[in-house]
Amino acid sequence: MWIVEHCAVLPKRNVVFSSFLKEGFDEADASLLECASEKEYFVVSEDPKMLRYVRLGFQLLQLADLIAVLYKKKFLSKQVTKRIIKFLRTKRNITKKKYKDLKLMLRI
Repeated sequence: MWIVEHCAVLPKRNVVFSSFLKEGFDEADASLLECASEKEYFVVSEDPKMLRYVRLGFQLLQLADLIAVLYKKKFLSKQVTKRIIKFLRTKRNITKKKYKDLKLMLRI
């Protein structure tokens, strides 16, 4: 499966990890941020503190944004993407504004 082949969590503990701990992240978040900062990994998080951490830019994204990327890369159909985005909104995982923005951006 594509996700299994292309996703990994590699806990390491070096200077970068320590710097994230000093910035107030817990060990799990520091490990994820460390991996994303050293390699071209994407970190998917719903943690507001991590999502505000802009130094990683596009490598740190919300689940809804990952769904949008997968749709644009044609890993997901329009119908499936629409259902997922709608489900995320009903569960209040994304705001009404984010929901509308995604629908407009993806033309779904």
